Amino acid sequence: MKPIQIYKPSNLQTIVFGVSFLLIILVTVLLSYVTFSSNSRIDDNGKTLTAKAFLILIALMISCAFILFRHINKPKFSLFEDGIKINNGDIISFETITDVYLFLSGKNIGNNYNNLAFKTYENESWNIISADYSGNINIFLDLYCTTKVLFLENELENKKSINFHYIPKNKTNAFAIGANSFVKNLKTETIVVSDKHIIIKDKAYEYQSLKPLYLNNNKFEIKTLNEQILLSFTYLNMMSFDVFRKIYNQRTTK
Repeated sequence: MKPIQIYKPSNLQTIVFGVSFLLIILVTVLLSYVTFSSNSRIDDNGKTLTAKAFLILIALMISCAFILFRHINKPKFSLFEDGIKINNGDIISFETITDVYLFLSGKNIGNNYNNLAFKTYENESWNIISADYSGNINIFLDLYCTTKVLFLENELENKKSINFHYIPKNKTNAFAIGANSFVKNLKTETIVVSDKHIIIKDKAYEYQSLKPLYLNNNKFEIKTLNEQILLSFTYLNMMSFDVFRKIYNQRTTK
C-alpha cells in the first residue's frame, strides 16, 4: 500500500550539514599543515594562536558531525488513510493516538506551527515530525481528525468518557528552540468529556448550559449561557484541538 505522504528529514539540510562538515575538515587539515609543517615561517606566538584556532575547528567538526548524525538518523513517518507508520514498523491507527500537539520552534515565529508531536495509548513518549522534515503536516491533521471524531463519537455513545489535555497559559513558552526538549517536560491539565456533560477543573457542566466555542482575541473560550468564562486557551494550547472542537460543538449546538 502506497503512503499518502512521507515525512522525513529534509534532504537539503542533510546536504548543508554534510558540506559544512567537509569544509571544516578541509580547513582544519590545511591549517594544521601550514602551522606544523617543518617549512612553516610562523613564529611561536603565531603557532600558539593558530593551535587555538585548530582546537576550535576540531570542536566545530565534532559538533557538526553530531548534528549531521542526529539529523540523518531521525525516524521516517509514512502516512496512510487509517494511520501512520514509523520507519518499518506497523501502522499506528489514528484511533490509538491519544494526543496531537502542534507547536512552533526556531525563528520562524510568523507561522502558527511547524512541528507536530503525537503519542498513543501504548506509548507515552512523543513522536515528533519536526520543522526540518519534508511533507505537509496538515494532511495528517485532516485524516486524524476525521477518523478520531468518528471513533470518539462511538465511544461516547457507549457511555465512555474522553480526556483532552491542554497547557495552562502560565506553563508554556512562546516558541521552542528545539522540538525534543520542548515536548519532553510539558505540563498539562485535563478536560473530561462525556456524552452529557464536560468536566473542567473538577466541576461538571451540562452541555445545555454552555455555548459553542467562542473565539475572542485569538483565544477560544468555553462559556456558559450567562457569559461566564470557564476556560480560555489558544489553538496550540489545546491538544487535538480540531477533534475537541467538533466533539464539543456537536453537543453544545444540539
